Amino acid sequence: MYCGNCGTKNDDTAAFCQACGSRLTAPQTNAGTETLVPKQPYKKTGIIAAAVIVVVIAFVGWLLFGGRGYKATVEEFFDASMDGDVESVLELIPKDVIKSAMESEGFDQGDFEAFAQEAEDELRGMMSFGGFVADKMNLAIDITGDTDITGTELKELQEEYKAQYNVKVKKAKDVHVTVSIDAGILSSAEDVDIPVIKVGRSWYLDIGSF
Repeated sequence: MYCGNCGTKNDDTAAFCQACGSRLTAPQTNAGTETLVPKQPYKKTGIIAAAVIVVVIAFVGWLLFGGRGYKATVEEFFDASMDGDVESVLELIPKDVIKSAMESEGFDQGDFEAFAQEAEDELRGMMSFGGFVADKMNLAIDITGDTDITGTELKELQEEYKAQYNVKVKKAKDVHVTVSIDAGILSSAEDVDIPVIKVGRSWYLDIGSF
């Protein structure tokens, strides 16, 4: 290497110049060096925040609109009844009430399908009359209003469900429905009341009041 002070050529391993005694410094090169740039953590903050917002919105929506409304319960009841779909009807009844009904009929909890099939057979038999069956009828319903069950009547209903089924009834009402049936040569329209109860966030059929 060359001395930076006097320009004398020195051995590459020398620490001082042999001519002037100045300290020798090896030249700096870029070869073999690498500039290390600190790695930035992957920014997930935006994604996480967006996910949290979605969850919060879904939860608020569930709080405000979750559960099945009483009108939907009544409409599903009529649709399932005319289709002879007992399993769908049973979904409109609180599970603990179904459990009690199965036990009273001698069914185990694992025999739900057999229980539903027996009930469906009975329903189809009831819906057949005079050569006409339900699937040949045109049925239309019009929900015209509802009446809240309050006071002593509601309290007695709540106590009955609590004692018999361990079901907590929050609200109850009668839904007023005009049912129109057209079966060809037979047609009729009748006003009926469908009793419903609110358990949890959904409305169910009040089968004890039918």
